Amino acid sequence: PCLGYFCAFGAQCVVNTTDNSPHCKCQEICSDTFSPVCGSDEVTYDSECLLKKTSCYEQRRIRVHHTGQC
Repeated sequence: PCLGYFCAFGAQCVVNTTDNSPHCKCQEICSDTFSPVCGSDEVTYDSECLLKKTSCYEQRRIRVHHTGQC
């Protein structure tokens, strides 16, 4: 069901086991490893994973501008 199904902002396609339909889901778990990155929104994130998670949940494009704090 996920073949050809597009999920924006880094979400992953998952299949609903009740009706076998595809839907998009954002990553929920990031490790506790502190490896800060500066986002294109000029916000410092504790990790690239958290940046991507925020981008997905807020449905807006945020890219890594550079490693380290903004």
